[in-house]
Amino acid sequence: MLKNPLTLFLYACPMVNMIIGELMKQSGVSFGTSGIRGLSDSLTDRLCYSYVTAFLQYIKELRVSADGDSDAAKERQVAVSGDFRPTTSRIIRVIVRAAQDHGYIPVDCGRFPTPALALYAMEQRIPAVMVTGSHIAENRNGMKFFLPDGEILKKDEEALCCRKIEISEDLFDENGNLRREFYPRTCETDHGAAAQTYYMRYLETFPENCLAGYRIGFLMHSSVSGDILGDLYESLGAEVARFGRVEKFVAVDTESLSTEFLEFVKQWGRAGRFDVIFSADGDGDRPLIFDENGDLIPGDLSGIVTSLFLNADTVVTPVTSNTVLERINRFPKILRTKVGSPYVIAGMEQAALEGGKVIAGYEANGGFLTWTPVPLTENFRMLGFRTPAKKTGLAPLPTRDPAIVHLALLLTSRRLNKPFSAFHTLFPPRVTQNGRLSDYPVSVARAKLQQLQTEENGNYPAASVLFGQFGELTGIDFTDGVRMTFDANHIIHLRVSGNSPEFRCYIETENAVHARRLLHETLAVMDSWRSGSGESFSCNPQHPMKVH
Repeated sequence: MLKNPLTLFLYACPMVNMIIGELMKQSGVSFGTSGIRGLSDSLTDRLCYSYVTAFLQYIKELRVSADGDSDAAKERQVAVSGDFRPTTSRIIRVIVRAAQDHGYIPVDCGRFPTPALALYAMEQRIPAVMVTGSHIAENRNGMKFFLPDGEILKKDEEALCCRKIEISEDLFDENGNLRREFYPRTCETDHGAAAQTYYMRYLETFPENCLAGYRIGFLMHSSVSGDILGDLYESLGAEVARFGRVEKFVAVDTESLSTEFLEFVKQWGRAGRFDVIFSADGDGDRPLIFDENGDLIPGDLSGIVTSLFLNADTVVTPVTSNTVLERINRFPKILRTKVGSPYVIAGMEQAALEGGKVIAGYEANGGFLTWTPVPLTENFRMLGFRTPAKKTGLAPLPTRDPAIVHLALLLTSRRLNKPFSAFHTLFPPRVTQNGRLSDYPVSVARAKLQQLQTEENGNYPAASVLFGQFGELTGIDFTDGVRMTFDANHIIHLRVSGNSPEFRCYIETENAVHARRLLHETLAVMDSWRSGSGESFSCNPQHPMKVH
């Protein structure tokens, strides 16, 4: 299998054994809510090579277990892509080297959105690795791993952590950098197939010129999504004006946008006379949507609208999403999960076993996933379009995808004959906000959450004492952190981030003024728990997620 002479030489060199889980503890680079995340300096070539080695060995074992044959045609390919972070190219180089050393054929798919890479890999039945830190700061990065049938779940992460691997130390220098003489010389490319697969997924499903008459502004910043999504919407008849492209990578968290960012969008909204402004995060799997006034449409609102457009009978979403989902009483089954797409996917998988027919999932960050085929003929008929010639429905895509959200809101706006600003008026009044304390001692946060979960005779004394000023505690949920409901009909939810050392707070109540006050006061309480740091908290909440 290992035919490369250089590879044969390396495997004749002394090998070092290691267990992935121990390597994660030593490096501080571990699995977050979706994929591996860590400081770029900690993501050394040696570390990335080790993780990719474990992943490819895991893929091989899964195939042997399923088919009894690990050398079938095409199954030696692994697709690779990444975002525009400055360290992404270096990590891709290491992935290519690791793949070649283990008998795989790496296929470079260029810089395209995560859902484009995932869809291509699933259609080709090959694994994939996306190099991205998603929305986290520029000084961090990561990798998302995809099996031939979709992104890895928590059970796969656990299996990877237990793996014992061996690598040649001669590949790397004393700092863990891949030695220049071992840089891969060549790499196969997909010749644009990944982008074309994603592009045609929608072009063959949605009616010709269904977006005619819309003027869309697309905020490019440093996302890999702007060109392909802009081209797609233009091909469906819209006018697309791209703006705001930057050379330096900008971390855009769709759940926590700065005041400066929001004002920048509003200025473009006023100047551009757009029907809507779209964008996405760095790796292009979380959508951003602003109405014609430049006001944010939050991800858990767009998720509800998209689920309604798809006529979903089952909706899966994390506990942090707005409870308007239950209040509208439009979905036969709703399942709440922990935060992170692997949990949403596992929930959709369970919903399918329980008989769900059209199963959708979304997150408060805007990411939207589909588990089952979605028939769309009736939707297009009601809009006055004939059934598309090639496909009458949308195939499943069980990874976060912004295009379906953008398209669903555009066509819902068209069907209702209302501007995007009117989406806020369709649902009961609920407002969500969130904030975070960065560089927070994770051990302190976890200890405090454990204290809040302590029960005595059916009561939770710590929760009542520490947050008694906010009202009487009427409900508490430990699905992900601690989610407290009070008699004033508001919710305070605390959890530790899975991506970085942050202590996060989520607020839900019935008006924006109260939400901002609750957020500020709750962050102050959380900050007072720091272990003697004496640091003051910085409140950088996202724009109010208005639903009224």
